Amino acid sequence: MLKVTAQGIEELKNILEQMKCSGCGDEHTHGESDCGSHSHCGCGYEGHADLGSECDVSELTLRLVVMGDCGFGLIPDIFREGDQAIEHEGAKVLLVDPKIAESVRELTLDCVSVPGGRALTFIPGKA
Repeated sequence: MLKVTAQGIEELKNILEQMKCSGCGDEHTHGESDCGSHSHCGCGYEGHADLGSECDVSELTLRLVVMGDCGFGLIPDIFREGDQAIEHEGAKVLLVDPKIAESVRELTLDCVSVPGGRALTFIPGKA
């Protein structure tokens, strides 16, 4: 199963807070400026279905997805049957779809300082 460092968890929580929207019109760092009534974020990820108005924004967490040839990306989504969930203090902070779980099984997600801020990065084989 994918591992996440404490720094990685903190950064995931920060990213999720920035992405959450309840139709407020706040600009998102990854997509459209108005995601409407709890619907999908406009990130362009093909497998990201419209969450619909019945979605409680408090249920949103981040999902690790494959973004075509660009590698991995994060989108806001809800837990679905079969997902692997990384939890912190009783809350889900990252979901991993069973389709990609095997490809990230030996990796650790960490957060590092880079010029201009912080970035998530995968480290192979780190416990």
